[in-house]
Amino acid sequence: MLNMLKKLPQAPTTSLPPLKKLDQYTASQLSQSIDLLRALYLPEVRGTSTSIRTNSPTIIDSGYASEASDDDLEDIKKEDKVEEAWIALRADDFERTFSIKWLTGFVARGEEWSESGAEEGEDTYDDRTKVIEDAVALLAACAGTSASGPIVRTLEFQRRPVRRTREDPVVIHLRDASLINGDYTSVGLQTWGASCLLAGDLVMNPSKFSLLPWCDGSADRRLRVLELGAGTGLLSLTLGKMLHDADIVATDFHDGVLANLRSNVASNFPPHLSSGEIPPEIHRLDWEYIHNLALDNPFTDTMPSQLAPPFNARFDVILGADIIYETAHAQWIKSCLKVFLKYPTDAKRFFFHLMIPLRATHEKESATVTSVFPHASDIIKTRYNGPKYDPELAIISVEWMERLAGTGRADEVQYLLYRIGWI
Repeated sequence: MLNMLKKLPQAPTTSLPPLKKLDQYTASQLSQSIDLLRALYLPEVRGTSTSIRTNSPTIIDSGYASEASDDDLEDIKKEDKVEEAWIALRADDFERTFSIKWLTGFVARGEEWSESGAEEGEDTYDDRTKVIEDAVALLAACAGTSASGPIVRTLEFQRRPVRRTREDPVVIHLRDASLINGDYTSVGLQTWGASCLLAGDLVMNPSKFSLLPWCDGSADRRLRVLELGAGTGLLSLTLGKMLHDADIVATDFHDGVLANLRSNVASNFPPHLSSGEIPPEIHRLDWEYIHNLALDNPFTDTMPSQLAPPFNARFDVILGADIIYETAHAQWIKSCLKVFLKYPTDAKRFFFHLMIPLRATHEKESATVTSVFPHASDIIKTRYNGPKYDPELAIISVEWMERLAGTGRADEVQYLLYRIGWI
């Protein structure tokens, strides 16, 4: 499907075979037509492929630097043009209606076509039956999306063999529900590219997130992980299938999002299966409430003890993906980190990993990350040997992750992965 998405799309009204002439087409030819409609109306979840570039000029703790060439920029422009063409065609109601009618007519004529056979040697009854089955599945999915119903997708993330970790892929079944009109807080009902990219990075590079001992079973203590703005829960679900001896807490604010999140946990961790996997706990968390609580109580060191479980103790790892879509969110999140992120010790540091997309429509919101969280290097420059300094939350490093053609939204050209911690 990805190869198809690299080319300009053909409109269904001009490319689909006439239903009255199906007997003139082979299984292979009609399979290509089904593939076109699948790519158009049932694309892969946003952002399931990644291209990681660690040569950003904003990286603090690494020394790589380079600039994209003119050829690279021209390629990006071409890819964006193709992607925009797919998006425009996907949004065309007339083409969509025509496609569903065509699928309906094809399925209705399917038995006759499958039994009519093709020219000798071209395809078999089984070949044609497979095409019909694919058409039935696609029609059901299209009917669901056109009726604004939920869609269940399967995501597969390959692991990098490391020490004694499992080598089988991490498979997640994810239910995306419909957004609630007029309620921006319901964006968590759907899975966005940043979550997919970060989930893939967690699976492929657990050591980058200090997770390896809990992947290979060598850890000597229990790990506590918190996901802010979990949405459909992809990050927490992924960690639940990766880690041993861990407490994973997935949080969100919207009631509908929490209900969908519970459904995703239940489908990925059936109670009758005992596989050693860890189902995430689901809890409601109001960032603004925590922010106001922190303002009223400047001594945040002891605040967790005043909260109900599981928020009555700090966390080793905190994660968030595409969770800043209001200018106040970065400050609220900082207050949550003050309350929930563990302080460093002589032997261990703890981090918040935040991935955001760079969208032209949300430049102001994205910029609040660097306005709320200073860079660690800037803080260190102001410190001298002498009196002890109170710990501060700062940006430790930044990675750029580029969108590949066919994945992510067209306006999400790049993603930033921030590593934030106490210094």
